[in-house]
Amino acid sequence: MERNNYWTSRRVGRRSMLRGTAVAGAGLAGAVLIGCGSDDEADGGGSDGGASDGGILKVGTTSTPNFVRVPLNTAGNNTHFNQTYSLFNRLVRVGKSELQAEPGDYSDLTRMVNQDFDIGPGLSPSWETPDDLTWVFKVRKDAKFHSGRAMTAEDIAFTFEAIKDEGVGGGGSPLHLMSANLGEINAVDDETVEIKLTRPTGYFGTLAAQTNIADRDTLDQAEDGVLVGTGPYKFENFDPNRGFDLVANEDYHDGRPRLDKIEFTLFADAAAAGLALETGDLHWSVVGVGGPENEARILQSADHY
Repeated sequence: MERNNYWTSRRVGRRSMLRGTAVAGAGLAGAVLIGCGSDDEADGGGSDGGASDGGILKVGTTSTPNFVRVPLNTAGNNTHFNQTYSLFNRLVRVGKSELQAEPGDYSDLTRMVNQDFDIGPGLSPSWETPDDLTWVFKVRKDAKFHSGRAMTAEDIAFTFEAIKDEGVGGGGSPLHLMSANLGEINAVDDETVEIKLTRPTGYFGTLAAQTNIADRDTLDQAEDGVLVGTGPYKFENFDPNRGFDLVANEDYHDGRPRLDKIEFTLFADAAAAGLALETGDLHWSVVGVGGPENEARILQSADHY
């Protein structure tokens, strides 16, 4: 990552950078990002003294979007925008973690510490579990899809019914595999959804934290590149020869996101993306940098970390 970028003339800490971008996510999403953080670094709104608002984050990738899998299949090459809370939100979110600098010669590298895997509010501000087989979620009143339509409990029920289908997202969806114990799902009213399980399921909280809430009006158009979520950024300007953009959602329920745009550029391979990172044409790469020699140069550079 380039230190002297559009945010500030001084070094931008990894923590501040990720909080501003809203593209770091949990699990696989975090694992593939250079300088990745935890879910708590991915909130779209808010303020942090380490970064100023506005600007464009330029990101390199080698993966053309596989639209068939968005948003209800988290397998495949869509990690950098499908699994990161940027386009889609979920009922709940996993807890926070911290970034700690490595000592000595590795001070430009950080690791995640003090990880909290408890679930907290997302599109659902609160919920109750009256018994081992029942989850009752309240739904935020202010969340809207990118189309402008208000999200309701019907969309939650629709989404969790959809992942029961083994063919969802082209098949092989991890969300479907975790849906085996889903039973009856009902929208009690616009702001309440009840999900019944067929047996006690300890990982249901994880499923709720990983399932993107889909727009029932447009899900069948997702394979054509129509991606409508409730997240802090909107999907726009896809060009298979250039890339695509995530543009700020001005009406995001948690406040306008920090960046105006996240611009993804497609590269033929990781080495080409690594070179663009070295020259300053990219601020961030979601793939490797093309081998140990490139990596060594970047780590030794005073302009990157």
